Amino acid sequence: MLTLCGAVFFVALLPRALAEPLAWTRTPRRWMAAVAGVAAYFALPVLGINAATAADNHFVQILASPHRTGRYVEFDRVPCVPDAGGGRIRTFAGERLQLSGADVEGNATVSIRGRFVDEQTVAVLAMHVHTPAARDVASCIGILMIVGLWGAKLAGWKSRDEKHPTSREQPGMCDWRFAIDAGIGGPAVRSAAVLSRST
Repeated sequence: MLTLCGAVFFVALLPRALAEPLAWTRTPRRWMAAVAGVAAYFALPVLGINAATAADNHFVQILASPHRTGRYVEFDRVPCVPDAGGGRIRTFAGERLQLSGADVEGNATVSIRGRFVDEQTVAVLAMHVHTPAARDVASCIGILMIVGLWGAKLAGWKSRDEKHPTSREQPGMCDWRFAIDAGIGGPAVRSAAVLSRST
């Protein structure tokens, strides 16, 4: 359902996205905000590792414990291969665990709720077998749609810049625009910037 809604939303906004010109902002404040956002994107997950462990997110404390017999556990979308005992899964940490009471035909991706009956065996209480590759295919299609949109926007921006090379051949125009965007310079500078934008 979410995939379908995302596709409808993308198609509905596509004409508007293609029609709007691609404008690069060069104000120092916005560049700094962009760099800070990218840094936070990569840093915050690392800073939150201890909190996630303390909250036992994805049952990491139970999986790391050498004494886990009798403990309840869940696994989300883990690879499973059938065997004589019922099946074996590989956790996100790379550990292989035996399943008891699983009924899997062929290699599959499964989500499981269960309980450890010994240190290496999980008795399955409930299991869901996911449709093969459906999520991966949908993710790849979504990424290709976004890359295609950005490719079209960049191609249009480059083509327009080649047809109207004023901004490259007349650096003064860029300087005026930068001045007014950054809010620097006296009234005369800003007035000249406004005039340059209107011509």
